[in-house]
Amino acid sequence: MSVFTLDKDICQIVFKVSSDKCTVRLTGMDESIEDYRGNLSPDSKYMTNFTIKALAADDEDTNIMDIGRIEGIIFESEMLISEALGFVELCDMVSSDVYEMAEAITDRDGNIKPSVCLPEYNILYIKKLFVEEKCRGMGVGRYLLDNINPLLLHSLNVNPCVCILTPYPQIKTQLGYIDRATENVDKELPRLVRFYEKAGFTKMDDSECMYKRCTDSLDGLFEMLKG
Repeated sequence: MSVFTLDKDICQIVFKVSSDKCTVRLTGMDESIEDYRGNLSPDSKYMTNFTIKALAADDEDTNIMDIGRIEGIIFESEMLISEALGFVELCDMVSSDVYEMAEAITDRDGNIKPSVCLPEYNILYIKKLFVEEKCRGMGVGRYLLDNINPLLLHSLNVNPCVCILTPYPQIKTQLGYIDRATENVDKELPRLVRFYEKAGFTKMDDSECMYKRCTDSLDGLFEMLKG
């Protein structure tokens, strides 16, 4: 079902991609960009936090409505990260769920399993996927998942090889933040796992994580925008 049925005046989808790498702050004109990057901590140097917002809009962008968003992290290739520290150590600097993801996809030596991702490729970890309640069941979440790679390639010039996530129901707080749900989790989780499986994700052995090989194909990116 097309999201255009939400309102007769809604005729396009607007994607807004933001990243913590969009701003570079130098302490003075005597500091170079190379010096700036060299002084960054590993989590700031080898990771990119991003948010993709999907909004329904009319032709003049005067009637805009949130329909969904994805929040995640792009990890540079293991080969680059290993210049400073290991992948697991890097993820341990972020949060417990990211650390659990790292443990799930690495071997006993702390290297990313080749069956998951080769060391020269980037990894995308989806921390949050949320669709507004009034827009659920219309294909918005699946559309975001299917097109996350071409959107990141177009906006941030990055093209991850593998997409990883841990399925968990999400809610939107009164302040507009996306957080993990605490109610009806046991009921919603099986449905959520089936949703990701239909989107091409596979559950890892001995882990709650799921992964999917990404594609750099641009096919279908604007199919919904043609009306």
